[in-house]
Amino acid sequence: MRDGAKIRQSRRLAKVGAPGDPSFPDQRETRMSLIASIDTRLFHIPLVEVLVDAKHGDHTHFELVTTTITLKDGSQGTGYTYTGGKGGFAIAAMIERDLAPFLIGRDSTVVESLYEGMQWHVHYCQL
Repeated sequence: MRDGAKIRQSRRLAKVGAPGDPSFPDQRETRMSLIASIDTRLFHIPLVEVLVDAKHGDHTHFELVTTTITLKDGSQGTGYTYTGGKGGFAIAAMIERDLAPFLIGRDSTVVESLYEGMQWHVHYCQL
């Protein structure tokens, strides 16, 4: 290998990091931060008073979709979204059938990468 090629290769490796380099992730930490399971739940929350609008009609309830992610180390986090009473089943189904299988086993610490990966994973989905 020519000297110039060796320098370019070592620069690429330096960007990624290597054991002993402060930017190199601790392998134990990475294993502990892997996504182990994802639990999605759909709740129908009745409204005290029926809301009515001209476009959507009567709103008797809203839908709350929660997702709890459990990591290999047992730590958990829960997120949620809601609807005005329609579409909750579709959201929960997409999480359960499309996004959860994509996420399980991945490193939870690379949030931006996971977000972009999920976007591409369901890229051709549209209503």
